[in-house]
Amino acid sequence: MWKFEIDHTFKSRFKNLSPELQKRVKDALLELANVDNPGLLGVYKPHLYGGSFSYHVGRNYRIIYRDIHPKHVIELIHVGDHKQSYGND
Repeated sequence: MWKFEIDHTFKSRFKNLSPELQKRVKDALLELANVDNPGLLGVYKPHLYGGSFSYHVGRNYRIIYRDIHPKHVIELIHVGDHKQSYGND
């Protein structure tokens, strides 16, 4: 099982989500925490936050994260809709 390091941006954006979206994000985080390689669930974005993964939560929302293999840690960087995550439509 992977552990999480939660960035300040992720925390503040998560608090602003609706209860329904918060539940969907929590479910997605449980899925990430319980796989052998969380990088396989996301799409690698080499130019996003210095190299990170984007995991789709529903149709419009993304969890942006990095996996740190030696420590078995997932760094949660950002959660938000497509425009908030990538800065464009």
